[in-house]
Amino acid sequence: MSQQIKITIEIKCQSTHIDYILPVIISYGFKTVINSIEQSSEELILLSASKTINSKDIDNTLKTLEKSLQDGLKQHELDLDILDMRVYCPKYAQDDGSADIKLPEDIALSLKTSTNNSNEIYLKSSWSFGSGSHPSTKAIITELSKLWKAGALEDPVLDIGTGSGILAIIAAKLGANNITALDIDPNAIEEATKNIETNQLADKIKVTSCSIEQLNDKFNTVLANLTPSVLLRLYSNIVDILAFGGKLILTVPTTHHLTDIVSCQEFIQESSTKIDTWTAYTLTKRRT
Repeated sequence: MSQQIKITIEIKCQSTHIDYILPVIISYGFKTVINSIEQSSEELILLSASKTINSKDIDNTLKTLEKSLQDGLKQHELDLDILDMRVYCPKYAQDDGSADIKLPEDIALSLKTSTNNSNEIYLKSSWSFGSGSHPSTKAIITELSKLWKAGALEDPVLDIGTGSGILAIIAAKLGANNITALDIDPNAIEEATKNIETNQLADKIKVTSCSIEQLNDKFNTVLANLTPSVLLRLYSNIVDILAFGGKLILTVPTTHHLTDIVSCQEFIQESSTKIDTWTAYTLTKRRT
């Protein structure tokens, strides 16, 4: 049953880009608020925009909005990865406040036959990226499922930028028992913690707000559903914490090449999944 839901998007960008972004947001009927942010030597703009929309139209609206932003910035030879875009909305809400994530059939089958023996995931999430509906999330879930089917999903697992905790939860349902879900956003930490408890996986998943630089352990599997700019900033840290022979699953928009972010001297590409404008890659860290 559809319902009217208020969604809010937040976009962080350079001040020089706001003239190209704002008209797109307004054209979709969003009411906007703009604030300036001083960060190092560059001035950033935080744009917050809200709109009430029918719940059945949310996915399509967000998908077309993202494409419009990509097309507009590309037309002016500007990269979308300078944006930090987050979407907040109570998606797929049921009467009990929970959400049953609708996974692709092959992934749902994987969950059914995994050690957890359950293909249901419940999220109480206000994050669009955490609902499983975003193409980058779907693509990385598909690659995670491939890794499990190949018997190569190994503990310990690190989920960087966990958001609602969906990737960590799926990893646990596919049999991982030692998972660290990391995020520096307090709202994400709160949501991920609640979702992990709701799915009764607190014994397998540890949620932490520490920075990646503070991690001392080595991980055999790292999940990184991040924007290119964040991936580039954290790349050396990811390489350091990933064990030799370990698997890195990341997502890259089609506006970028994998080699823009990852060194072929350090990683071997194993497989990939493309969904809409995002591609997820599974990489193995070279042993020498």
